[in-house]
Amino acid sequence: MDNNTVTIEASQFSDFAKDNQDILEMVVGCIVIHSVYGQGTIAGIKKRDNHIPIIYVSFESADSVKQFNSNTFKLDRSISVDIPNKFYELALLREKERAVLVQLSEKKKTMQLDKHMAEMIEIKAKNTERHEKEQKIKADREQAAEEQRLRLLDKDYEIRTIENHKSHLHNAGIAYKGYIYKEKTSIPWRTHCFCARDLNSNDNPICIQCGYIICDYCGRCMCRRDA
Repeated sequence: MDNNTVTIEASQFSDFAKDNQDILEMVVGCIVIHSVYGQGTIAGIKKRDNHIPIIYVSFESADSVKQFNSNTFKLDRSISVDIPNKFYELALLREKERAVLVQLSEKKKTMQLDKHMAEMIEIKAKNTERHEKEQKIKADREQAAEEQRLRLLDKDYEIRTIENHKSHLHNAGIAYKGYIYKEKTSIPWRTHCFCARDLNSNDNPICIQCGYIICDYCGRCMCRRDA
């Protein structure tokens, strides 16, 4: 080895040869130390697209040029290769550049994955919110339907309430003009009867005569407070 060359192990030369076929002509004439054939010289390179290159080595102890592929240099028979410093430095530089590109590619994949995960989390949150709204709407509708069903089933209760109301008005000498139910609200009108019964405008009928809630127990309204 002289000052213009560097000795590298066979495995490293194999990687260099595989990844740098475009500049392999630079190693033609370089010395190879082989465990069986002894010292030889790289006589030529045959490049192959999408394949590892073929390396021809002329040994002093052999009658003919020996043919190897770059992977053969990873075996014990190929000990070392003297290559030009320029080839070595260029090959190392390319190796570092490839490593940087791999890192950038992995970083880009990670960023894309993070972005995808963030999008999926956002979509899931929106779907959950929409589902909860749909469930609430469904529950409200079911509750309203059930209340209506119970109201229709409980006609006897309504009849008793109105009969008591009519009796109250009759005793007070007031004409009966009917009753209505107000539309249900989240904050109903709440009060209590003279008989201490709790009343609210969502569940109890309203007297058309005075506009007050009719008690479902005694039938009173506000048509006559002392009656």
